[in-house]
Amino acid sequence: MQEIELVNRGDHHESMVEATTTAHHHSDRTVLFGQEIPLPVYTVVFGVLGVLTAIEVVLAELLPSGAVKIALLMGIAIGKALLVMLFYMHLREDSRLFAVAITLPLFIGLLSAMFLLSVPSGGY
Repeated sequence: MQEIELVNRGDHHESMVEATTTAHHHSDRTVLFGQEIPLPVYTVVFGVLGVLTAIEVVLAELLPSGAVKIALLMGIAIGKALLVMLFYMHLREDSRLFAVAITLPLFIGLLSAMFLLSVPSGGY
């Protein structure tokens, strides 16, 4: 564990100074796919978001237009949105009510989109 001590500076303000130790704090490590990475979780999530964005750009340039391209890009975009909501918006630790408040409108929008896509272009 790291020790914390109060230090009195010449300007009569007290500040907390962490003593240097060889042990790493638990939050400085992230477990990803069973492997321990010596980086904070926000750094790992930032890196994953960057890699996913690079994959999106490559797929958008290389794949021909069509349903497969749109499905892949939408899947990656949804994955990135989930990462941001879970880690940066802290929904992973918050009440499940917030998760329902977000997923319910998304589910209704998905059903609406599926209905609109199933309607023939000429109408009924």
